[in-house]
Formats: sequence, structure tokens, C-alpha cells
Amino acid sequence: MKRRLISILVGSLLCAAMIFSLLMPLQPAEAAEVTLTILNPKGNIETVQVPPLAKRVDTLEGKKIGLWFYSKDSSAGINARSSLVNLLSAEFPTANIFLQHSKGGVWWPEPNQFYESTARESDVTIFGVAN
Repeated sequence: MKRRLISILVGSLLCAAMIFSLLMPLQPAEAAEVTLTILNPKGNIETVQVPPLAKRVDTLEGKKIGLWFYSKDSSAGINARSSLVNLLSAEFPTANIFLQHSKGGVWWPEPNQFYESTARESDVTIFGVAN
């Protein structure tokens, strides 16, 4: 008898809470304005002007396509390079596809003259990672 009375009481309280929530809708919470301060551990860094991206070509037919590959060692990307050259040659037979640059280890920074020579020597360049 006691359990039944407790069940009726709990059920009544749940029904009352549901009715109360329908009659008195909750107000939406307002978002607080947050300001984040980001500290640079390197101090002030000189800003560098970044040139705009090159315009996209309509087709690769007849274009000079240069390939840049990075890999953990100089021989690791040979299969990836040859596969890409084969795929591009089959799809665009009039394109001139050549290896512009290949290196092992991604830690070695490229001087800007590499990128400038890339822009002079090819119409399109594919930068990739072999492994």
C-alpha cells in the first residue's frame, strides 16, 4: 500500500512538472560576450605579403606540368611519381610532364628561388607528398 501511494505521488509530481513546463516556457539563455586574448610565444612576427593564387587553367592539354614530390627518403616516392605521370600522360597525351623537384624529408625549407623557377618553367605545378 505504501509503495502504491509513493508511486501515485511521484507520478502526480511528474505530471505537475510537465503541465507547469507547458504553461510556463523557459526563456532562452542569453549568450555572454567573450573576448579572447591570444599570446604569441615567439613574440612579434614580421608579416609577409603573400601573392595571390595563380589562375586556374581550363585544361591540361598541351601544358607544361611540373611535379614536386616530398618523401621520407628520396626513393620512397618513385612509385607514386611514376603512377601519377602515367595517369596524366594517358589522360592528357599532349601535356609535357616533368619532375621539377624531389626531396627526402620535409624539414628542409625551399628558398623562394625554387618557387620562382617553378613559375617560369611550368604552366601547372603539382605539389605532393609520396608517403
